[in-house]
Amino acid sequence: MQKTTILKFLVIAIFISISGANLIAIEKGTITGKVTAAASGIGLPGVNVQLIGTLLGASTDRSGFFVINLVPEGVYAIRATMIGHRPQQLSGVQVMPGDTVAVSFSLEETVIDFDPLIVSASKTQKQLDATANSVSVIQSPEIRNRAPLRVDKVLETVPGVHFIKDQVNIRGSTGFTIGAANRTLLLVDGVPVMASDTGEFNWDLLPVLDVEKIEVVKGAGSALWGTAALGGVINIITKSPTEQGRSLLRFTAGEYDEPRYDEWKWTDIPLQFARADVSHSRKIGPIGFRISAARHISTGYTEAGDFERWNLTGKLVYHFKNGSAWTLYSSYNYRNEAIYVGWDDPQKPFQVRPSNRDSRGKMKMANVYTKYNWILAPKAALSFRLSYLMTLMGNQYLTSTDFNPARGLGAEIQGDLLPTPNIDVTYGFEFKWDTGSTKYFGDHQGYTIGLYSQAEYRIKNNLAFTPGLRYDRYKLIDGISQSLLSPRFGINFRPSAQTVLRMSAGSGFRAATIAERYLNFENNSVVVEANPDLKAEKSWSYDAGVRQYLSSNWFVELSAFRNDFNDLIEVDLRQSQIDFAKDIRVSVRFQNLLKARIQGFELSTAGNWWRERVRLQASATFIDHQDLITGQPLTYRPEVIAFIHPSIHLGQWQAHAEFRYASKIEAVKLFYYDDRVPQKVWNFRLIYHFLNYDFQIAINNAFDYYYTQIERNMAEIRNFSVGMTAEF
Repeated sequence: MQKTTILKFLVIAIFISISGANLIAIEKGTITGKVTAAASGIGLPGVNVQLIGTLLGASTDRSGFFVINLVPEGVYAIRATMIGHRPQQLSGVQVMPGDTVAVSFSLEETVIDFDPLIVSASKTQKQLDATANSVSVIQSPEIRNRAPLRVDKVLETVPGVHFIKDQVNIRGSTGFTIGAANRTLLLVDGVPVMASDTGEFNWDLLPVLDVEKIEVVKGAGSALWGTAALGGVINIITKSPTEQGRSLLRFTAGEYDEPRYDEWKWTDIPLQFARADVSHSRKIGPIGFRISAARHISTGYTEAGDFERWNLTGKLVYHFKNGSAWTLYSSYNYRNEAIYVGWDDPQKPFQVRPSNRDSRGKMKMANVYTKYNWILAPKAALSFRLSYLMTLMGNQYLTSTDFNPARGLGAEIQGDLLPTPNIDVTYGFEFKWDTGSTKYFGDHQGYTIGLYSQAEYRIKNNLAFTPGLRYDRYKLIDGISQSLLSPRFGINFRPSAQTVLRMSAGSGFRAATIAERYLNFENNSVVVEANPDLKAEKSWSYDAGVRQYLSSNWFVELSAFRNDFNDLIEVDLRQSQIDFAKDIRVSVRFQNLLKARIQGFELSTAGNWWRERVRLQASATFIDHQDLITGQPLTYRPEVIAFIHPSIHLGQWQAHAEFRYASKIEAVKLFYYDDRVPQKVWNFRLIYHFLNYDFQIAINNAFDYYYTQIERNMAEIRNFSVGMTAEF
């Protein structure tokens, strides 16, 4: 019955798309044009040109020219967008059958695009200010100026985003789960890349040079994206092949400072790190490709903190004349690193027990996806996706053993339909098969089937209503099965050109990972017990906000949010087994909390003044989190997160200062009697731009502030680095 229902849904959906496609041989028109830089008049390659109210569009070639074919008779508005430039829109462009209409655009450069095109909020392209969600976007110019060593370092600047070690939190959604789960869904080009057994994301999977932009959607996103989008969605969008051949080279090297106190010093060897990245991209006719490679090495700043990491990625795109496109993407990562489990003696916070000094872990991870975007007609399109993710770990949990790869196979069919000028519809079917097999949780398999649909109804030019619904069926082979409905509602209202009001409410869920259910092992100090009866986490998320433009170069945004959780999965420690002596033995088990709530508000601003020479980004997020049964705060979550980033740009020079703050974490699971302090970190960067080169000097944690994010794990200490980025 279930298979029959799904097949009926797919047949009906595809039939609707094709029926609305107007595929009869009616003569169409063509729109051609050129996009130039306003300052120089030189053609701009890679500009996105979109025919508003349709699914038709094109990208400019290396000389700035574009062609949009198969345009039905009518009067259109055309929008040209490019990162680092102000978007421009032309209205009243009339197309007649058989005609070719020529238009032109002249784009001005800008340091911050306040209203970029995004895809993560609705699975289709929308302007940020037209969505009902709270969304933040980081674009490639900002990423390049930060010169981060990993993608997660970029996300530290996003309002409401905070890291507990390597685990990302959006407004306190995840806390810390010992690497066995995450409540934020991580995507690469809209494709889930969470490990099939642990639900974790490997931040080393792709080089930073590959990233075009990062979109962060806050609040429950399960109505479109399914499981794991309980706290939000992070979509890392990779760069497309360039029209002209282009190579990028980046090199960074640095050294950690010595500990402030002599008794903390544990080695006389200089502690250093280095990373090298190289990529090349070009387009030959309708075919474009991009390849990248990277190596990242470090001694670490603690004992048992060294690592070596490799990346290799490739992207191939074929463009058809009707606007359709086929994409093939692959990435591979290899990691060989020591495992730092925490200090043994508070007087020696950079050292581990002698028995842990040789503990190491290895990981191999591969991600492959292919997509075909099929433009059926100006107002109807289908996209098809197949994906494969493999993770292989070895020598994990301090025990030598053989691990089988965790594998995830995914497929998706998505349809986009514009049945009337005021309605946009997105719908689809998604399938995911997961397998995991190790000595520590056995051999398990499961699958998820999802059906989703969302519509945007523009009641007026400045008012839009967005309902959505998704059905998911999760089945663990020889285990439990669950069915969940995730509805969503959103409103976007623009009372004036300077003000955007938005509200949304949605349901989210996350099925427990294989590791959470079945992980079962024991070592000298920790016993982890399996809990195969874990229920899926469920939530309702509410968000309301206003964005006010004080000028064309400055905005302020205020958001209020609330998340009500049922059956939240948290780590449970048997308190009776915690001993205040140095050697402790604890029992760990994942269990469901009956009810929990996370609520608060967020204030952010960004602007530039004095002809863009002075720039500022700042945000503060205030979070109230509570287990509603015990009345206690949730673990590993700060109550305040703040960030400020002023910068000065004078000619070829840039000077940046960054301050990150997180209040003291009140509740932890282990060593709760240890002292804890807030996070207060200053970073400084100086950048010199010369021809096609950027040279950078940086001081991170400049005032050598010592703090921990999880028990007995010292966060990164002061370090100095130099770097160079070249483009040719």
